[in-house]
Amino acid sequence: TLPHPFDAPKNDLDIFIELADRLGFGTTLTENSSPVRLLHRIYQSLDIPLTYQEFKAKGYYHYPLAPDNPQIMKLFHDFITQPDQHPLPTPSGKLEIYSQRISDFFGDHHPSAPVIPQYISSPETKNPNRLRDYPLILTTPHPKLGRHSQWQNLSWHRDEYQMRIQGYVPVLINPIDAQSRSIETSDLVRVYNDRGTILCRAYITPRIRPQVVRINEGGWYTPQQPGFSGSPDLGGNPNILLSRHQPEALCDGMVNCALVGIVKEIQ
Repeated sequence: TLPHPFDAPKNDLDIFIELADRLGFGTTLTENSSPVRLLHRIYQSLDIPLTYQEFKAKGYYHYPLAPDNPQIMKLFHDFITQPDQHPLPTPSGKLEIYSQRISDFFGDHHPSAPVIPQYISSPETKNPNRLRDYPLILTTPHPKLGRHSQWQNLSWHRDEYQMRIQGYVPVLINPIDAQSRSIETSDLVRVYNDRGTILCRAYITPRIRPQVVRINEGGWYTPQQPGFSGSPDLGGNPNILLSRHQPEALCDGMVNCALVGIVKEIQ
């Protein structure tokens, strides 16, 4: 059974409005409208041939767009048909092979910000010694469920096999790599490099390439021995294994490659 909700529970908008009131700009946020009126105003701008109550009761509206409907976006259509009237948001207003904007920021010869598109190899994978010690490429995509580290304490979230296997975050391994390490699905494994170690449960699948493993981002850092440097993480947080260096001058911080090793944990 579901527990009774707390007294006067608040939705996200209620919380934002109360915070804005305390910070002194509540009326700027709400424009002196109640949340219900705000929803009505937003809905009226959507050009949907249903009343708000009809839409609320139905729950959805399907736009009947024909292939020639002008509401269908065609990429670069206006620029291609009328380039002078609809330039692109580039310094030249055109498609650019040479990027003047990158040149203005970094010059013409920055090693990780080329003015002409080119492949830049990862600092880790081009290091033969590191590749020998840690032969698997780690990827850390968003999970199917949840958002970053949110909801990881919820039972329905932890019961989903893509999020947890017997209490541990799964690591996806190709059958070829698993066989050479005597690893089977649900085995407890150590994923490690010189930066740290995390414990995961193996999930063997051909949907991951050989020499590549996947651990979803967002795991809660849970060191086996809090306060001890190098203590294995039980929460499956892959950040422990990633480089602290910014990968490229043009990149905000999305690390797309780290090398790791995997061994079966002896229990």
